[in-house]
Amino acid sequence: MKLGVLSDIHSAWRPLEVCLKALKARGAEGFLLLGDYISDCPEPEKTMDLLRELMAEYPCFAVKGNREEYVLDWRAGKCPDWFYGSGSGSLLYTAENLSAASYEWFEGLPITRLVELPGCAPLRICHGGPGKTRQLLWADSNEARQVLEGLDTDYLLGGHCHKQVVFRWQGRTLFNPGAVRGFNTAQCGLLTSREGGWDAELLMLSYDAERYADEIAGSEFAKKAPMWAKALEYELRHGVDALEALVVKSWKHIRALDHPNEDEQEQCWRQAAKELGII
Repeated sequence: MKLGVLSDIHSAWRPLEVCLKALKARGAEGFLLLGDYISDCPEPEKTMDLLRELMAEYPCFAVKGNREEYVLDWRAGKCPDWFYGSGSGSLLYTAENLSAASYEWFEGLPITRLVELPGCAPLRICHGGPGKTRQLLWADSNEARQVLEGLDTDYLLGGHCHKQVVFRWQGRTLFNPGAVRGFNTAQCGLLTSREGGWDAELLMLSYDAERYADEIAGSEFAKKAPMWAKALEYELRHGVDALEALVVKSWKHIRALDHPNEDEQEQCWRQAAKELGII
């Protein structure tokens, strides 16, 4: 049995296409979907359409990520402070451009599930950790060891860290396929069953990142979350983690102000982008 493993797509449908093609070519017979399917990139429904097509063709086992929780909270009226701009514009754009069918699917997803297939060792899947979508389980960390020690299976699959990991501890394995929305590569994983367990393979796939950067630059999304989009373009063109650095530096500037309004917050994002060489 071979299972493709996908996590942290973040609406990046172009690298998702590349991952799906590669995993199918390697003989994937089913797929594990580990959450954060949407947000951060334009056209979330293109990603959702690809996932719906996948689920119609293959057995798929899916869990909810923190991004799905965010948009569900927005739909329930819990995010009144979101506005269009570089801070929350990506989330607001995503929330307003999802179909009712996508929201319905998100509502029904668990945050963790046990996958048991005939003749195969059971798998526990989640987004961050088994009980927390935002838990960061880094390889060889005390937190990862504690989670593995308390696990009900020998295999835990999760994402959220955006870092590919195969970490073994006391006979148990933590497997993170990385982020489909890598910087300028697409990341995913493949599990192959063997007697008593699974072998894990990590894939890093190239694609036309420059073309995708151009598409983002010309999108409506870039108008709604301008510096966020600029950081994405920079990542795609240079293969570095510009977005996280931008978020950290922008919020440092914002917190230094006394109750900044929306325009002042956007100025902080632009200042941070200039300091980082993104613009």
